[in-house]
Amino acid sequence: KSGGGGGGGGARGGAASSVVAVARMNLEAAAAALAEERDAVVVEDGEAVAEYVNLRDTLAVLQAERRDILNLPQHSVPFLQPGRLVRVCTSDPRQAAQMAAAAGEDGGAAAMAAAGISAEWGMIVSFERNGTDYMVDVLVMIAEVPVDKSNPAAGQRKRFKIRSMASGPDGQIPPESEALPQVIQVPLSQVDRLSSVRVYVPKDLRPVEARLRSAKSVAEVIKRFPDGIPMLNAEEDMKVEGGQFRKLVRRIEALEGMITKHPVGESPNIAAQLEAFARKRELALRTKIAKREAKAASGLILRDELKHRRRVLRRMNYVTDEGVVMTKGRVACEMTTADELVATELIFNGTFKELDHEMCVALISALVWREAGPDIAEVKMSDESKEVYNKLRDTVRLVGKQVSECKLNIDVNEYVDSFRPDLMDMTRAWSTGTRFSEIMKLTNLFEGSVVRAIRRMEEVMRQLSTACRVIGETELETKFTECSDMVKRDIVFTESLFL
Repeated sequence: KSGGGGGGGGARGGAASSVVAVARMNLEAAAAALAEERDAVVVEDGEAVAEYVNLRDTLAVLQAERRDILNLPQHSVPFLQPGRLVRVCTSDPRQAAQMAAAAGEDGGAAAMAAAGISAEWGMIVSFERNGTDYMVDVLVMIAEVPVDKSNPAAGQRKRFKIRSMASGPDGQIPPESEALPQVIQVPLSQVDRLSSVRVYVPKDLRPVEARLRSAKSVAEVIKRFPDGIPMLNAEEDMKVEGGQFRKLVRRIEALEGMITKHPVGESPNIAAQLEAFARKRELALRTKIAKREAKAASGLILRDELKHRRRVLRRMNYVTDEGVVMTKGRVACEMTTADELVATELIFNGTFKELDHEMCVALISALVWREAGPDIAEVKMSDESKEVYNKLRDTVRLVGKQVSECKLNIDVNEYVDSFRPDLMDMTRAWSTGTRFSEIMKLTNLFEGSVVRAIRRMEEVMRQLSTACRVIGETELETKFTECSDMVKRDIVFTESLFL
């Protein structure tokens, strides 16, 4: 094992090398296919189009700066009411920027990639807060994008895209590859602009007929404002203040004037030219990412990282200076379902030994449950669970500091917070014989998530029992076996709910 997970014997290492080789070959094939597709795209009057696109890109970057300001919660959240028309980016600008950064682009190129995303009209249904972020439910037109199965870079998963809600001359929304109105959840960063127009929202949008009626209402608004739907005024409505914002608005207006006068803007083939240019640039970015990933796969052994991980194991007495596995290392080798280092430290620092069976179960739930959730300070826990959880955090922080000091890339605070206490009181109650229907009243999680978590906990308990047997710790071995018997019962471990 190594710091934070990984490891294995010679056979396992050989298998891993084979997997890396296959992955590298697949990535190289994907990069070659993307490069070929990129070179096949021809742009008419390419230089002039590139100049025109450069102006548009600069404008888009400035508009994205304006969007980031307007999307600050203090400005936008008060206006996220149901029925408000909203322009939604077809993909998250933050992800586009990260994708560009992954390709090795500088900050300007990454910002340009994020800004070059198109947007379509939709309707706000609701919103919710998720930690420090806000998630907005919007009604938009969604259509499945055909996948080229002959292209190894395309993948096998279905892809979907946000489409236009504008109606045609007959007042009907064009089918556009069987597009249907759907309610999707997007981060606040994916909202482009908020309009000042609101429409009626049915109480229940689950029936497709209700969604179609709402989509037609949005299409009718788009039709009634051919010069553009009115937006919320940044200064008067959204209370955005400051000279920098006004200067930004003036720069946007000046660039819009330059674009209007550019000769490419009057070309009869402008739509086809811009589409080809955008396609070529997207393929170029994807090719660069694929090549970078293929190059990284070639050196996946990561000698430096392996050296740092070995240093962690030596410092924490899992192996000797010569690389011989010690007692703690033998325990860690038995753990595959939970964090090996943290679980091993909890055994050797006496935490598991001093707890009763029920609290051992609660502690193991925090080892297993690593899903994102509300702020940890907001999680309701009993005093006993808080005390045990704080001991776990101290142990995790100790491990995290050792890993960080050995020059491995880790955020200690994020690592500590990744061990969640959400299931501690619930699983403690389950271990005492409480009915499943009763423990579900203690949480807002889905039943399936709880069942999977308890099953993983039972697997961790078996691994802990085996690890203790390996080192001759019979008392703990018996305790973990008994803990496993306490949670392994009833509907959670039923093989099938179907007779």
